Amino acid sequence: MDEKNPWVASILFVFKKLFLPVLGCLAILGMLAGLSPFWSGEGETTSAWMLWGPIVLTGGFIFFLIFGRYRSEKKLLKAVQSSKSFETALREGESRYRRLAESNIIGLIETDLRGRILEANEAFLSLIGYQEEDLPLEWKAITPPEWHRAGSRALDQVKESGVIAPWEKEFFQKDGSRVPVLIGTAQLDGKRNRCINFVLELTNRLQAEKQREHYFQELRRSNAELEQFAYVASHDLQEPLRMIVSYLQLLDRRYKGELDDAAAEFIDFAVDGANRMKGLLNDLLSYSRVGTRGKTFAPVNCSECLDAALSNLKLAIEESGVHVYCEPLPTFTADSMQLTQLFQNLVGNAIKFKSENPPEIDIQAITQKEGWLFSVKDNGIGIDPRHKDRIFLVFQRLQTREDYPGTGIGLAICKKIVERHGGRIWVESANGEGSTFYFTLPEKGYETE
Repeated sequence: MDEKNPWVASILFVFKKLFLPVLGCLAILGMLAGLSPFWSGEGETTSAWMLWGPIVLTGGFIFFLIFGRYRSEKKLLKAVQSSKSFETALREGESRYRRLAESNIIGLIETDLRGRILEANEAFLSLIGYQEEDLPLEWKAITPPEWHRAGSRALDQVKESGVIAPWEKEFFQKDGSRVPVLIGTAQLDGKRNRCINFVLELTNRLQAEKQREHYFQELRRSNAELEQFAYVASHDLQEPLRMIVSYLQLLDRRYKGELDDAAAEFIDFAVDGANRMKGLLNDLLSYSRVGTRGKTFAPVNCSECLDAALSNLKLAIEESGVHVYCEPLPTFTADSMQLTQLFQNLVGNAIKFKSENPPEIDIQAITQKEGWLFSVKDNGIGIDPRHKDRIFLVFQRLQTREDYPGTGIGLAICKKIVERHGGRIWVESANGEGSTFYFTLPEKGYETE
């Protein structure tokens, strides 16, 4: 009988919930009515219950037998169907496992709880150089001695919890060489004395990590040498450059009036070039000192650093008439001198590249998940978005020296200071619409390499 049919389901529901209890009650009453004359001692009765009581009782009994058999057959059918579904799912699972093992994407091995390798796919066997005929293999026989203790702990863990998180170890190959692997283990359902293990070779990854570490160390060494070279060059070139300027000025004073206008102009050009060279060397020296001459990180009040920077720019602020707006800034671990230089360079940059509008600078800091986000916003001439990365490079200029003096290293120093503190710096701007420089600094400052 199909209970999925709604009509059949409704009839069975009414039959089981209403008719069946009523029929049972009638059967019991009939039985009592049929036996009542014997209890009373009369020996006979003309009651209708004498006739219908046994009939109803017998019908109810027959119904119980039929309905009980139907229920039993129904349960048996469900059990058979469930068993078939389980067998189907089991076959599908075994098929998927077999396809995975035969695909040889990763090594798969089946072991017992003592660690003996009972079965393995081709990927694992080729990894360690063995053949299927060599199975079973004792795990200690193909494991270097220094990994035996870790292997024993892993076996104890799988006995307790039934699973081992992936961990790194080494296997001996048949020729005696070693191969690093990542291995994970889980007990098989239905076979508690068997485990399935996946094995992934790590040779390429470890080689890549070693190569990356080598390149990193080489880069650190190269950067250190470049910083030292920049420091030495900019420092040691100061003296000969100072001598050149001195003798040119002496030549101008001693032979003033004796030289024609062209010679005097040549001397002026030479002195101007020497002074610009001196400025470049000083800026290069400052740039190299960011990484080599920085102070130890300590708790710093950024508002005090900004006040110091504005004090250094007092004359430029008064001459330009700029208005600087700032909310209270946070306190965290950093290099106070370099933060002062950072604010000084950004504010000075905003003053230098002011537009015809009354100059305004707005400085803010908001907290973020990983630290603080600072912004220095101005209403100056702005920057072409195509050059938003170029301006942070050393000695890169977007305007001519005649219009805007300077060496073009100020923003490069800002970038190096921010990166030393573990943050980053960028700009959002457009021509004629002002610029907003953003930089992040971590709450707990740390010095990067």
